[in-house]
Amino acid sequence: RDGIFEAVLDKFYVDPTLIAYGEDNRDWGGAFGVYRGLSESIPYHRLFNAPISEAAIVGSAVGYALSGGRAIVELMYCDFIGRAGDEIFNQLSKWQSMSAGVLNMPVVVRVSVGAKYGAQHSQDWTSICANIPGLKIVYPATPYDAKGLMNAALMSSDPVIYFESQKIYD
Repeated sequence: RDGIFEAVLDKFYVDPTLIAYGEDNRDWGGAFGVYRGLSESIPYHRLFNAPISEAAIVGSAVGYALSGGRAIVELMYCDFIGRAGDEIFNQLSKWQSMSAGVLNMPVVVRVSVGAKYGAQHSQDWTSICANIPGLKIVYPATPYDAKGLMNAALMSSDPVIYFESQKIYD
């Protein structure tokens, strides 16, 4: 949690186009508190809450990236990747290659992978996402990895699905 926060905070200070949003991001710091304290550090329009609509969250990030912005979006639980399937598997992953690299897609989609919240909150979609051309997939195993991989994801112009194990948050 802290490693991800540090990487994100640093990027907010150097990239004025960076925004972050998802369900309960501003009010609670996100589902697992990664953004806790961030709302005191950056303007309101750069960290905000989104409605419970995974397709709208990812779809709007695709549009923002196509307009020249950089976004970090959070879907809370990995299970809900399917709710944004077209946006992730057909839009986010394909725009760079369809434009021959003219368009960039600097979007990081954060999702947590758990094992304690029941059938609809404990699935792991990493293998499915790893088989989609155009997506970078990361899954840090330690806090050190989490910070480094988030730094790398935020420096990239490629779309990244950033899987976070709920077991290493604390």
